[in-house]
Amino acid sequence: MASPIFGESILVSVFTRQKALFQGEAYGLTSRNEKGVFDILPRHANFITLIKQFLTIYTKEEGKKEYPLDNGVLEVDRNRVWVYIGVGSSK
Repeated sequence: MASPIFGESILVSVFTRQKALFQGEAYGLTSRNEKGVFDILPRHANFITLIKQFLTIYTKEEGKKEYPLDNGVLEVDRNRVWVYIGVGSSK
């Protein structure tokens, strides 16, 4: 992952249909879409994509948190990230 912007963070919320998996501040995250692996850092441009395989969140408190997944939707809007895991899945 690229170096975060020093001292800045983004707000991240990760949900499944059943519950919230993560809600808090992070200094970055990494996932994969159809184009390949990508990073989201503070001040990222507004962005929406389908994701697959994994989501990794980097926090000061908990370090690296990894979530394996089949599919999901990731949206970045004004320094906030929402991730919905299992969207469109029958599981």
